Amino acid sequence: MKKFIVISPDLVWVAHGEGGVTTLDDLPNHLQTKEDALFAILPQIQRVVATERTLDTVMAQTFPPGENSFRAEPLEDNVFQVYVARTDLLDRLRSLGREVFIVPYPAAVRHALSTLNPEAESSLRERTRVFLQALTEAPKSDEKVIVDVLGQDYVITALRGKEVLAVRHVRGGEPVMEMQRTLASARMDNPGVMSRDQDFILELQSQGFEAELPDLAGLMVGESVLDKVTSLRYLTDIEIARERARQNKRKAVTAFSVGLGMMAITGGAYAVVHGKLVEQKTRNATLTRDIEDKQAAVSANYQERYATIARGESVSMHEELFDLSTALPPQVVLQSLERDANTGLVATLERRPGAAPFSKSDLKSALASSPYFAAAEIVERYEGHLVRYVLTVKPTPPAAAQGAAPAP
Repeated sequence: MKKFIVISPDLVWVAHGEGGVTTLDDLPNHLQTKEDALFAILPQIQRVVATERTLDTVMAQTFPPGENSFRAEPLEDNVFQVYVARTDLLDRLRSLGREVFIVPYPAAVRHALSTLNPEAESSLRERTRVFLQALTEAPKSDEKVIVDVLGQDYVITALRGKEVLAVRHVRGGEPVMEMQRTLASARMDNPGVMSRDQDFILELQSQGFEAELPDLAGLMVGESVLDKVTSLRYLTDIEIARERARQNKRKAVTAFSVGLGMMAITGGAYAVVHGKLVEQKTRNATLTRDIEDKQAAVSANYQERYATIARGESVSMHEELFDLSTALPPQVVLQSLERDANTGLVATLERRPGAAPFSKSDLKSALASSPYFAAAEIVERYEGHLVRYVLTVKPTPPAAAQGAAPAP
């Protein structure tokens, strides 16, 4: 199987044989239509907060379906790392061979780093020295920056643990400066740097960077393990349909098995369950009363907490506070509530860090049923990484000012 790393339309690295550089238009000269091929591409990296069921919907809001394809892998609960690629590029690469696999190159770089084993076998005395040294030294950072050098072209990949923070292709310029720009954009603090280019490593070490030359085959760090990340390959429409069909079949078989098991368990345990129904209902009633009491106590605590936020000159705002605290969605938190004779009622909200996707229209929908804030003017403000929403309800003119003065 022939392997290629597609960096740009004008730069494709041949990762098999003696290697070499070619272009996307010249790829047909390196492949026969009946040959198998493995391509690695530089995708867009996206961190998405969603579930497996809502991931497609969330991605469709940012990347139009049909124009883009993506592969996702979980980072933590309800957080996915998504590799996005143009569909036209995938179709063009698939037309070059009989069976074509297309994988994200940053995943190969991460897998290559996981195969490194810098700790060789050592004696008991050496292991004891390393253990005692680890007690006094700070733990090493899991942040890494990998720089692949191809002449005047550089591919910079930033990693934090298993998460890919950024991947950039830089043509020309100063590589050290471009690497520092990547560190700044990814908010990395003195990470370790790796590269297969020895001259570049020596230059970084002379400038005080922690740089090393990994013991890997090939000119690029990830080229030797491209075939190890095929589980993240981009799927065709037929493969996606087959995968969903297999998942649905597994779910159906599991549901059928669970159903049979539940029928058997239900038949055997019916007498026991029926005997404890009355006791369970009594316990449920007691728990319901406890929950209602606790909800009342929490509501009272919120009223007391939010009341301290309001300004001292604000009077009789308990109803507005209660209405706003119950109408707000969980993605935002109330920061202040003020009442002024000129500006009216002004509430300042702040979006919670790491909250689910949220927009100004979502806030309007949440306040639509509020008797005090349904007609509020909403202004969205960005302050660094903070997003604030200012709700303004203009004061109602007094009844005497609304009508004209009677004629004498």
